[in-house]
Formats: sequence, C-alpha cells, structure tokens
Amino acid sequence: MPARTASNASFYLSILQEKAAQREALRACISTAAELYSANDLQSVYNLTTGCFQKTHELCVVGEDKDYDKKAMMSFLDKMEAATMGHSKPEVFPTYFPTIDNECGGLMRGEFLLVRGRKGAGKSLVAQRICARNAMSAKRAKVAVFTFEMPYDQYVGRILADMGSISLKSQRDGVYTKYELQNFQRTMTDIMASNIRIYDMVRMTRRSPEAIFGAIRKLAKNEGLDMAAIDHLHLLKFAGNGKKSEKRTDELMHDFTAEFKALCLELKFAGIVLA
Repeated sequence: MPARTASNASFYLSILQEKAAQREALRACISTAAELYSANDLQSVYNLTTGCFQKTHELCVVGEDKDYDKKAMMSFLDKMEAATMGHSKPEVFPTYFPTIDNECGGLMRGEFLLVRGRKGAGKSLVAQRICARNAMSAKRAKVAVFTFEMPYDQYVGRILADMGSISLKSQRDGVYTKYELQNFQRTMTDIMASNIRIYDMVRMTRRSPEAIFGAIRKLAKNEGLDMAAIDHLHLLKFAGNGKKSEKRTDELMHDFTAEFKALCLELKFAGIVLA
C-alpha cells in the first residue's frame, strides 16, 4: 500500500467509492431476495431478477490479467504459425456472397456481422441466405434465427423460395410448375434435416435482450451453436425504455450489440444482427 499522503487522496477515494458501490449492490440483492418471497407471479420474479442483475453485473467482472497483452500476442503468433505449417485450419462459415467470401473467406467463430440498411433493402435476405445455406450445407451448422419481423411459416417459405427456386406466389396459390414440384420435396427434406432453429414471436413471447441471451446460452449448452442471427434489432423490447427519446433507444440498441458481440466471443459462435 502506498504511504498515506495528500497525493494519494484520489487513490483512497476510488477505493471508498468501489466499496460503497459494492455495499449498495449487496443491499439491492438482499432487498430483491426479500421481495422474491412475496412475489406471486413469474412476471414479478422476472422483473426483480432483471433489475438486480443490471445493478450488480458490472461489479462482478473478474479483475484484468496484467499479462493479458503478452499472452494474447503469443496465442496469436501460435495460431499464425500453425496455419502457416498447415497444422490447423480455422473453421469458417461462408456468406455465399462471392465478393465477401473472396475478400475475407466468410465468418469465423466469435466474429460479429452488423447489416444496416433502409427498410426493404434486402437485409433479411442476406441473413437468411447465410444462415440457411450454412445449416443445409455438408457441415450442417447449428444455427439459431431470432426473427420478430415475420412468423415461422413465412420465414420457412422464404428459405424454400431461395434454396429451391420456388416462388412465394406458387407457395401461396398452391400451383407449382413442374420444375418447382421437382425441387419442393428435395428442398423441404434438406430444411427438415438441417440444424436451424427459428425463434419467432410465438416461440419467443418476450423480445427482450435478456430472453434472447438466455435462449442462446441454453441452446449452446444443450445442443451446441455455430451461428445466431437477430432480425430485426429495432423490434426488440428494452426494459424501462417506455416512451424514451430516440437517442435513448439508440443507446440501448448500441449496448445490446456490444453485449451480443461479447457473447459471440464467449460462446464462440458467429453472430449476425440486422439494423
């Protein structure tokens, strides 16, 4: 510990502030625990636990490793050497857009792709093609799609149209060409045999970030996860947002993308978010 001089005032002040914050967080946890005993429905339990987590999660971060830079650099060099010697080949998920794949090779585990554009620009088609084709490829990638813009039937119909060249009009009218009929059974067999999981508004009654993160963690733990896509960011419900300003909404969406990116790195899956 440094000597107690006037120049160390800021040091001791920071320690006192940290301890005060920890005590305040502990009081919040104790208060939440007491309120949980009197909660009589799941919604109240959800609200209480979510609020407690938001107050305490920043105080539970593990201390930073002082040698992190050195260890990370050595890890990077080991990977580069292994790739050069042909001892390892990184797992890459192609986007199936030639220009992108030729430039960067596709998406790797832990990477995050943010697709932005105006309404109707084709963002959903981009994510759908990447997810569906990886799920239906020889690798059978395990993919989760969180779509709050269209129901399950419509999303599968879009995949069927893209992968089987079966028009949406033919699907709606039930009148197919000979070519479409030939592709229908083959494409549907591939879709049903794939590892794609579609979470629409019926399956995900809560469109909150916490619900999505919980579903991703559960899926990764129980079945494994290679890729996850969220369509569409502005359709999420952020706790306590209410009638907040557009600026506040943008801040919440920015925080969500940062947390999602961190989750990609932690669970080592490729992430896609449409905004």
